[in-house]
Amino acid sequence: MADSDVKAIRHIRDSKEVNAYLKAGWVYKGMTPGTTEDGSAWPLYTLAWEGKGEPVKVDFREYQ
Repeated sequence: MADSDVKAIRHIRDSKEVNAYLKAGWVYKGMTPGTTEDGSAWPLYTLAWEGKGEPVKVDFREYQ
């Protein structure tokens, strides 16, 4: 799909939460590495909603 089909963007750091969004139909767009104030590394995942209708809301607590 083209970027013009994107209806919503989410930026998420937790890989389990990312998997919950992917399972709900969100699309992986990329990952950017980041660091915390103490220098610890973490990924920032970018997901997009390209589906029909409103973006599916994911209650991450259901997946923990």
